Amino acid sequence: MIRSILIVDDSGVSRRVVQHCLEYSGLKGREFVQAANGALALEIIKQRAVDLLVTDLSMPVMDGPALVEAVAKLPNAKDMKIIVATSLASGAWEVDLTRKGVTAVVRKPLGNDSFTAVLAKIESGRTTP
Repeated sequence: MIRSILIVDDSGVSRRVVQHCLEYSGLKGREFVQAANGALALEIIKQRAVDLLVTDLSMPVMDGPALVEAVAKLPNAKDMKIIVATSLASGAWEVDLTRKGVTAVVRKPLGNDSFTAVLAKIESGRTTP
């Protein structure tokens, strides 16, 4: 079950949009934490349990791919689900991100239903690509 969600994006507006879409898709009432870049997110993940990480790819300080690689090395993040929400991803990016441990890629611009199918698969345990 997804209880805590970490949203990572350098845009505060984008973080709020992601949270709104996640709440609309069934995660209302869950614990949401936000970070403006991958380095800040990594520190949060080292200090506390996070069930779902939703990250952008392009950010200053530490980008999404570097965050995904760093998270893969953390023992306390072994069961964490990772969704990349981006306008940059292509088919090749998605394959590479999946190999690195990303559960799903959601394309921006986001709408209310952007996460619905992905979250249904995660919550049911059907997350194999």
